[in-house]
Amino acid sequence: MNVLFFAELYPIRENPLEYYEVAKRFSSRINDYKYNSRIVCNDDIFSRLYAEGRVARAQRVPLSSDIKQWIDDNTSAWDEVSIEKWIKYLTNHEEVLSTYLSHIKKYIFDFDILVLWGKNDTISALASQLQFKVIYMELTPSRKPYFDGIFVSQDGVNGDFKAAKEKKLNLLKNELPETKESLLIVLQLYDDLNFQLYSPFNTLNDFITDVINSFPVEYFDISIKRHPHSSIRDINLIKEDNAIKYAAELGIQEYKAKDGYYIEDFDNIVTINSSVGFEAATRGKKVFILGEASYAHDILSYSNSIGKKDNVTSDAIKNSASTFAKSYFLKWDEFNSYIMTEFCKAAHIKDINPLANHLSIIITMPIVINKSSVSISNYALDTDICYEVNEISGYVHFTEKNHCYDKPLFLLEVVNSTIVSGMTCNDFVHSYKVVSKSESKKDFILIGNSLKVIGISEA
Repeated sequence: MNVLFFAELYPIRENPLEYYEVAKRFSSRINDYKYNSRIVCNDDIFSRLYAEGRVARAQRVPLSSDIKQWIDDNTSAWDEVSIEKWIKYLTNHEEVLSTYLSHIKKYIFDFDILVLWGKNDTISALASQLQFKVIYMELTPSRKPYFDGIFVSQDGVNGDFKAAKEKKLNLLKNELPETKESLLIVLQLYDDLNFQLYSPFNTLNDFITDVINSFPVEYFDISIKRHPHSSIRDINLIKEDNAIKYAAELGIQEYKAKDGYYIEDFDNIVTINSSVGFEAATRGKKVFILGEASYAHDILSYSNSIGKKDNVTSDAIKNSASTFAKSYFLKWDEFNSYIMTEFCKAAHIKDINPLANHLSIIITMPIVINKSSVSISNYALDTDICYEVNEISGYVHFTEKNHCYDKPLFLLEVVNSTIVSGMTCNDFVHSYKVVSKSESKKDFILIGNSLKVIGISEA
């Protein structure tokens, strides 16, 4: 299996190392020998990774001269014009990038999976054309001191996550409280993709206006909180200062406590699509999500319109957030297992049936019992087949390690002439023995990544 890690090349925020942290995390996966992998990143990021001993030169796919020129041409001051160009790039076809990645796959590194941080519509479209899988990654919608990991999906992340586009089934109606409640408005970075693409508001002031119109100050003690990183880039600080000033004119006080468990100080949290919304749900708070967020469809959240009260407990809100996290959150050390599982599920097995008439089993393994040529069409495919990492490892015991350069190998379990499960067995070619655990007639077929069946062993 070949995996290409793609650290975004488009220059943003006047910082050539903007995606360094992403690339650094990718580099820790590159040296896992369960699969072949390479990384695409800009020259500045690679120089740092190489100097730190994280990536070897052979593990990086070099940039073409066209890509380098394209990066230079798009490098500019970070302002509203450049932000608009960046959004246009992410949401449209970019021919230079498409040509570069196509060349990589055809001539340099024939990747099966491309791991992408965030959003890139050029890559999403190219995946269908060139038949590779895209795994989208982003930080989880939670930060320290809460869970800190990665959100992984094959449907996109943030507002592109499939569920984010669906109609919310669990939207709760807000009711005017009997006693005055506290409410926190959470500001987001102006140049954040979540605000630019997945927000119904053009400005932070529009967001504040909507909140004021929805939550009467007679019933809610409203505060507003800055984003902790707004001072890093001038454009965010300018936009946020204007928003804070506008809020003060409307009688909204700024909340200045340090980051951490400040959510506990409020009854209600209002956000466009910030991670704070999800964190508040894990604390059982009433959450109002006004934009598109990866978690918005699945957690119990509230409409900003006033209506009949819903009898929903704090524990129910916590449970909805916990269920979502268990489905999509990973710790970094779990990522390799995720990749292997997803690849094994696909494993190109769906392509076996149409190719069955063109394949034959060629016996090359020294311990093979069945020495006759057998067509793979002799085997049916279980409709409930589920490929999981090491699902059948209990049956297989490797006794000798022989490196295989034709990765990956797939070992398929056959019961009564039906393929029922499978696993990858990279780096092992010969000298394994099979231990039968049932009375059923059980065979094991070894398949290379070209779908050529290179061995069969009867238990």
